[in-house]
Amino acid sequence: MSGASPGECDVLAEEAGDCRPIVRQGDLGSGRSWVEDSAAARGLTWILVVFVACSVLVGEAVLRVAGGVFYGLGDPPAEDPQMARQASGETSETEQGKDRTPLTMIVPAAAWS
Repeated sequence: MSGASPGECDVLAEEAGDCRPIVRQGDLGSGRSWVEDSAAARGLTWILVVFVACSVLVGEAVLRVAGGVFYGLGDPPAEDPQMARQASGETSETEQGKDRTPLTMIVPAAAWS
């Protein structure tokens, strides 16, 4: 499909009377706009309403989390008394503090970058 010339039609689409150019990989751009254009061409305008509703819900969730994390907005989470008792009984994995960062933490970070 990547070698298709502009104006060339898919055989199955041509038989159905719907001869549009084959979309090449570099031509896609935004998948959302491609789906919206295809839906509008077929009269499925309700797809646009679904996309707008999903965008609004995702935007609201992102702003809500950002407001809570970065600005401290909203109610703080309630502390469960049972979890508080378990947390107070936890002990450290080491007996004393470390003077330097262990190599097991430095090597993967250095290899990653």
